Amino acid sequence: PKCTTQVISGSRSLCGGLREVIAPMLELGLSAQRIYQDLVAGHGFGGSYAKNNALKGRQFATLGEQNAHLLHWEEQVADKRVHGTTRRQVTAVFEEERKALGPLPASVYESYQEGRCRVQRDSFVEVAKAYYEAPPEFIGR
Repeated sequence: PKCTTQVISGSRSLCGGLREVIAPMLELGLSAQRIYQDLVAGHGFGGSYAKNNALKGRQFATLGEQNAHLLHWEEQVADKRVHGTTRRQVTAVFEEERKALGPLPASVYESYQEGRCRVQRDSFVEVAKAYYEAPPEFIGR
């Protein structure tokens, strides 16, 4: 993703929610490349978000300590980041979508179906017009 590096009042930046992070970097005279690298490393911007996440290189004494760190990271970093694909802040999009979300079911629902089928010569079975591969030893059964 490209990001304008000029911070002008009223300008439109593809980095929107990162403006408050980028502005001080510009004041320090950092290059666009350095700013981009810092955004990727610190904010999951434009790169592999999963690789540069809250747990990379960290160790915790207890599960509670790890959970507290993750809760803080989620609220202060993940929810505030600008999503690389949509270029919109994660929390803002969730708030829009929240209106369409319904309540969770009162009980656990079945996530599978049992039934009989025959494995075809190509080692596939058909279930509800979708094809799934089975191990070759089940062909014809």
